[in-house]
Amino acid sequence: DAAHNASVLYSYISSIHQVWLQQLYPMLEKVELGGAA
Repeated sequence: DAAHNASVLYSYISSIHQVWLQQLYPMLEKVELGGAA
């Protein structure tokens, strides 16, 4: 049902978001700082 699908989708998105924060964000930050310096 829709509520179940929404909760599955939410947990999927939130796990992707965790990975993004942990890996991509520091990488982007490093690139930006390197470019500025």
